[in-house]
Amino acid sequence: MSLTVSSIRLPFDAPEEQAVAEARGEDGEDLEQAGVAINLPADFYLSEEYLPAVDQRVLIYRKLAAAALLSEVDEVQYETEETFGELPLAAANLFDRARIRIRAERLGLEFPVPCPSDH
Repeated sequence: MSLTVSSIRLPFDAPEEQAVAEARGEDGEDLEQAGVAINLPADFYLSEEYLPAVDQRVLIYRKLAAAALLSEVDEVQYETEETFGELPLAAANLFDRARIRIRAERLGLEFPVPCPSDH
């Protein structure tokens, strides 16, 4: 399986933004869109089945959004797995996407990056 990064957006993406807005009792319609987005052909979120408490999900989303180093993402993932068990695929994808975001920041990517065509 290969993943293609088509564009990158910081600091949040839709699932995190919506979760934070809902936890605050907001509708999320006026969420500020950052300049870089990560669009991957995969699901990436913390499910209610895995982590039922919305405040805990929001805390993890915030930690991932604030992470500036790969080691910080690793630490959040370790803490999450120690507390809640092995990550389901969508949650593992979420942590991997945070790692891609950090690497993209290091490269200075600020604009959508076109996907190479599979022709």
